[in-house]
Formats: sequence, structure tokens, C-alpha cells
Amino acid sequence: MQSPTRSVREDDDVPTAANTGTASHARDPAVNARAWTRIGGGVGILSILLLLVAIATGPTKLINANSSAAQIINSLGAHTSQAAASDAVAVLGLTLFIWFAASLAHTLQVRDRGTPLGFVVLGAGIAVSVLGSLDNVMNSVLIFLAKQGGLATEPALTRTLYHLYNGLVMPGMVAFATAVYLAGIAFAALRSAIGRRWLGWLSLIFVPLSLVSGFVGLTVSDGGTSAAAPLGVLGFVLITVITGVFMVRDKPRTEPAGREI
Repeated sequence: MQSPTRSVREDDDVPTAANTGTASHARDPAVNARAWTRIGGGVGILSILLLLVAIATGPTKLINANSSAAQIINSLGAHTSQAAASDAVAVLGLTLFIWFAASLAHTLQVRDRGTPLGFVVLGAGIAVSVLGSLDNVMNSVLIFLAKQGGLATEPALTRTLYHLYNGLVMPGMVAFATAVYLAGIAFAALRSAIGRRWLGWLSLIFVPLSLVSGFVGLTVSDGGTSAAAPLGVLGFVLITVITGVFMVRDKPRTEPAGREI
């Protein structure tokens, strides 16, 4: 004879109007994965918006590599609060970008298991975030030292820190990491793992431009304010936003990923 407890458990497992619908969707791994992909895409768009706010609200650079240590100190001291707030917003945006990079990497790893593109995007994305944050923190250090008067007696230190901030780190090292990040997205899109193939070709266009930006930043004095400096940033912003939109609008795949390029 069947126990009442046993029969109740079986009844609980029987699909009814009450336990189907939303509950079944919550248990569907594919639906759950798409939800996290959409969240990751939204976080990526938010991170770019924060970076654009930081750029728009930051002080205009009135100094360059030829400026004296005194001019650098005076410029920093005149825009202390504005520059500090801009740096904080930028670091927040770059930190949130790691979430986006991890979400995109997971999506690529699931859809295109035969390639390391997910790891490439994640590694390069983390490098962009860390180096970009370091660049902003370096500016904050300059501001702090200027306020404390510590730079007045160290002109060589002042110019060294400023050159690191305005060229070597950004766009120098950041642009090289950005080129790898864009290349990862490019090949993933061309293999139909994310977005559309035109996203892949567009990303490939910005890869050499980012490399040029990085090369100028590392080899040219005052590379941060050169004409080539925005090239890597432009590609990073545009491709991240487009990829984020594709992730937010993610739908069940109608074609298998992993097609040959």
C-alpha cells in the first residue's frame, strides 16, 4: 500500500497550471543563461556611459609634455575637485566593465567551445580595466601631491608621473590591451558566436588603429594628447556598446556558432 507522503510527493511533480509557466522557465538553463547575458550586456553599456560622463566632466588638459613642473602643479591645483570626481567615475566604470567582459567571455565559451576567444576577451578586458584604473589613480596621486605641496620640490617626479599618466599608460599600454580585446570580439563575431558578422569586420578595423594609438603613446612625447590618442578609446567605446546591445537583445540562436572565418 502506497504511503500518503509518497503520493503527495508524486503529485508535486505532476505538471499543472499552477507549477508551469514562470517556474519552468526559471529551471530552464538556456533561459537562465540568456538572462545573465542580457544583464552583462546592460552592465557593459552602463560602464561605457560612466566613462563618457567622466571624460565629459573632466578638466580640459591645458598642459603638455613641454609644460614646466610649476605649470603642471598649478593646473592640477586649479581643478582638484573636478579632476578627482572625474577619476572616481572613470574607475567605477572600468570596474563594472569587468562584469561585462566576464559575461561576454562566458557566452563565447558556451557558444564556441573550440576556441580560446572567451578567455582572450576576458584577459584583455581585465587588462584594460586595471591599466585604465591605474591611469586615473595616477592622476589622483598627482592631484594629492599637488595639494600637499609635495611636487613643488620634486620637478623631475612631477614630470615623470605626468608622462606616465599622459602617454605611457594611457593610451600606451591600455591601447595595446584594447587591440587584443577588439580582436577577440572580431573573431567571435565572424564565427557567429556573438552579434553579426559586420560587427567582426568593424572590430577588425579598430584593431590596427588601437595599435597605432598604443605605439604613439609609448614612443611619442605627450602621446596622451596626440591626434592618435583617441583612436583606441573610440574603438573600445563603440564596439563595447554595440556588443552590449546585442547581448541585451540576446535570443535563442538560429545558427550554430563556430563557422569558419
